[in-house]
Amino acid sequence: MPEKTVQKNNHLKQSLISLTLLSAIFFNHSSADELTLLAQPAYPMERSAEVYAPLIEYLNETSGHTITLKSPRDFQQHWLNLRNGDTPDLVLEDAPITDYRIQNQAYTPLVRVKEDVSYSILTGGGYADDSLDQFVGRIISTLASPSLGYLVLIDAFPNPFSQPVISSNAATWLDGVEMTFSMEADAAVAPAWLVEQYQNLYPVYQSKNYPGLTLSASSNVSEEAKAAIKHALLMLAEDETHFSALHELNATELIEANVEDYAGYKEMLGQLYGGQ
Repeated sequence: MPEKTVQKNNHLKQSLISLTLLSAIFFNHSSADELTLLAQPAYPMERSAEVYAPLIEYLNETSGHTITLKSPRDFQQHWLNLRNGDTPDLVLEDAPITDYRIQNQAYTPLVRVKEDVSYSILTGGGYADDSLDQFVGRIISTLASPSLGYLVLIDAFPNPFSQPVISSNAATWLDGVEMTFSMEADAAVAPAWLVEQYQNLYPVYQSKNYPGLTLSASSNVSEEAKAAIKHALLMLAEDETHFSALHELNATELIEANVEDYAGYKEMLGQLYGGQ
């Protein structure tokens, strides 16, 4: 084949590739969705906006879609909204409510924090050698129901006639720890990532591991948007400029979430407001 013909064909191929790329960019831009991400209220609303801002910024820069954060006032409002049929486009929640969403509202889990989460009941030195049974009637601080920490506490004390005094007025897990230091509470429920920071508090109980915080998508979200968001989040650990997005999630990486990993966790909600 003459050299000029080869050059002409190569030029034509490059032009077609460029046109295809431009078309793809235009298509993705024109089909961009405006989506809402609801994050479970492990922080007060203003603090939630700060904690999840890096994640929202990253998704808006990389997914091709516009994401807006939504934060309930507290776990009680969160649960009531969920039971009343509130179905945000995206949700960031712990395993029991993730399973509830899967089973009752046709949500699809996309990614989860790589690290499993467990919860401990922490107390001060004066009670460090006491057994769990000795905390019946004592004050234990936790976030409100149905936070996973609250559910773990109920699991540790399944007999309603032999339970601690549950103080669920903490706005964050750190609040509960501070109440223990100030002796407003005899113990506090805390997630593993927080337990590691307090060597002068002592665990009298540790739960089993649960799947890490999970981002799920409503059935109303397009398959294209789900795929784009999932891909962006799986790549997050490789983007050093957005390290804070992972740091605020207490994660080293986000990994693919599988439906079967959540099977049965909805049962933890069974005794709460008809959770089954």
